[in-house]
Amino acid sequence: MNESIKKPLYFYTKNSKDFNFQKLNEENLDLARQICVRNMLIQRKLELIIAKFNEKKINYIILKGFHLINTIYPSGVRSMEDIDILINPKDYLKVDEILNTLNYEKCVFILSLKIHQNFSKKITYQDNLSPAIPVDIHLSLGPYPYLGKLNYSFLFEKIESIKVNALEINVLLPELLLIHLCLHSFSHIHENSNSHSCDIISVVRYYNYKFDWSFFIKTVKNFGLIMPVKHSIYRAISYENFEIPVNLKKIFENYQPSFFEKFIFNYSLNNINDTDKYPIQYISTPGILKKIKLIPQIIYPGKVFLKSYFNKSYIKYIKNILTLFKNL
Repeated sequence: MNESIKKPLYFYTKNSKDFNFQKLNEENLDLARQICVRNMLIQRKLELIIAKFNEKKINYIILKGFHLINTIYPSGVRSMEDIDILINPKDYLKVDEILNTLNYEKCVFILSLKIHQNFSKKITYQDNLSPAIPVDIHLSLGPYPYLGKLNYSFLFEKIESIKVNALEINVLLPELLLIHLCLHSFSHIHENSNSHSCDIISVVRYYNYKFDWSFFIKTVKNFGLIMPVKHSIYRAISYENFEIPVNLKKIFENYQPSFFEKFIFNYSLNNINDTDKYPIQYISTPGILKKIKLIPQIIYPGKVFLKSYFNKSYIKYIKNILTLFKNL
């Protein structure tokens, strides 16, 4: 999405204490109207999906944008670009069937669906309507290089619900929402950094004294998320200053990562494009046997996949795979 659509978000973050739409200039007011319309379309699509999930008794958690625009941001401030839903991996086939009935199709890039499911922990769907609104089905929470550290079994015990129109929507507790935003920000280090910082700043401001920093610190420590969370929070503070607890600062300052964690973190900081994440996902995801079992499919993904994405050319596919690992 065009960076200009972020302007109302930046304005709100800098002026949240006395925010008023009347203070927006003509360009930003027009952008806010565009955001409202787009968000309404996305919200309607999401409500249709959730109604089907409820009908089939599928557990889910709605992530990021939808949660933020229905709890924290005034209408027209933050744009939604896609729909993010966390599910129990055991429900994936049911979810796939529901999305197919709603005319969504899977989008696979570079690697086969099975490899995406095992290492990206996310499958993207898209329908053929305009505007195009991708639906990301997450099987775990925590983009590379800490993939899968916050899994569904832990997260489904830490949810609350918000009422949107006639639906009760499951969302993360505020502390987990902030952790997720930090991980998401870190996984997109070289893109939209200011907008990600705005989300982090807005969550901290909105919950203020109601925020359970002890639970936040405990979760970050127990799941080994200190380095990406620290990076994202300090980057947000550099954009717009806000206070964090002294004991969290001490943990950030005194933490000594392992050699492996340093390597993964530094590689992620230096990644230059979206495909750099794949080798990191493969290396850092736990389970040696799982990795070994998928090696044959990485070497040869099958005729159908090659036909769909590489014009039947195995050479083009191999070149893409080799470029993924060249910077390791």
